[in-house]
Amino acid sequence: MLTTRLQAKKGIALSWLFAALSHSPHYQCLAADPNHPTNLPPGSLILRGPATAPHAANQPAAYPQENSGPEQFLGLRIEQAMLTNGYFLITEAFDLDVFYYRMTSTLPTADNVKQSIRDTPKNEIARKLLLKNITAGVKGEHIRFLGVRRFEGETELLLRAQDFGTPPTYTGYVTERLADGTVKLIDVHRFESGELLSQTMRRQTLLELARKRLLVGQPSATDQAFVSALDAWTLFTSRHDYGKFDLTKQAYDKLPLEVQNDRGALFLYTEAARSVRALMVPVERWRQQYPGDPCPDVMLIDLLWALYQGPRSVQGPSGHYVDLSSYWTAEEEAQAAEAIDRANLWLADPAQEVRIARYYAKDQPAKASSWLQKARTRSPLEKEMLDLTLSTSLAVQNFDEAARTLQLEEPTYNTNLSAMVDQTPTYAAFRKSLAWKKWQHDAHAADPKSLVPAPTPVQPAK
Repeated sequence: MLTTRLQAKKGIALSWLFAALSHSPHYQCLAADPNHPTNLPPGSLILRGPATAPHAANQPAAYPQENSGPEQFLGLRIEQAMLTNGYFLITEAFDLDVFYYRMTSTLPTADNVKQSIRDTPKNEIARKLLLKNITAGVKGEHIRFLGVRRFEGETELLLRAQDFGTPPTYTGYVTERLADGTVKLIDVHRFESGELLSQTMRRQTLLELARKRLLVGQPSATDQAFVSALDAWTLFTSRHDYGKFDLTKQAYDKLPLEVQNDRGALFLYTEAARSVRALMVPVERWRQQYPGDPCPDVMLIDLLWALYQGPRSVQGPSGHYVDLSSYWTAEEEAQAAEAIDRANLWLADPAQEVRIARYYAKDQPAKASSWLQKARTRSPLEKEMLDLTLSTSLAVQNFDEAARTLQLEEPTYNTNLSAMVDQTPTYAAFRKSLAWKKWQHDAHAADPKSLVPAPTPVQPAK
């Protein structure tokens, strides 16, 4: 599961924000201008994503469109720039003035206090810390732009970051399109905290304002619940940081209902769980409170894979326990499959489906093929998906599928695979099939009558 190191980074950035509360310049920032609304234009602009729209009515899903739009173009530019660690595209496109306006606009405090907070980015050191915090989730050797998504009425650029041997992590950048067509980034949907960065910072700012007795006006019911339960919230977060689930749950149960249902509280409660049974309680509550939010399912998937990768002590038929390097119960396997399907209604990430297909590939190739078929409808195409589809289809002698995959892989990676197929022993049976001849004819204009399977290469004696 995730650690609390990112929360420490947030604390560093917030220290500058709280320091600003002692000042009150009367500067009207750009974000307060009515020409910079926080509501995004309706409609989903997506090129990458699921081939069909989900059936659930409340799903904030990504729907395919023929026109990609400037959001799509910006996302692809960010992906390309990240090949050389190009955070500059994110930081240049991010509008801190709008971000701070979103974060402060509903705070129950005086206008001059709000303005002091909005002026935080004027401090150069604070600005650098904040921008570093904004890009914190986009790290790793493999950064992919998964497409444009709609989440709770706003448009996001969804990025996936992944290193070899680690689970994927996701970051969504909320966008605003200006009148001239320029796209700005105005917030961060952080799966490391389960909510928008502006929501996290707003909550912490609210509690700091309460400590400094700077709240005025009539707060919302949720704000009032947080302020009245300040000590209980502090106990809950400290117990979460301590790492004991039972103590965390006890503290969570003492929070007011409005606080319990807050995304920040649900995330910490879920993160503290160390077993699937314990985790399912906050996950089910999260699903009920925020239908279509993929975050609880991503957290469930991460925990299930962590359990699978072990080591685990499993009771055998004889009653003795055996240590296994990787293992799922039948129930855990089913839970993982369901959670991936549910999360991918919004994520539409082929990497999730390829990962579980790899799990099935050795002993259940038919199930692996089913998952790979789903991944194949996604974009971007994953090379691992194509390679695994080939090996799986060859194992079950589904040569039509093997030919379709070869024909898809060649233009995708600008290569000719004929020589590889001719020289690789695992393709021996495929080279005798009609599917092989059809692939050669369709993809390489070969005359089917002249095609003779190459002899199977002889393996050198060991």
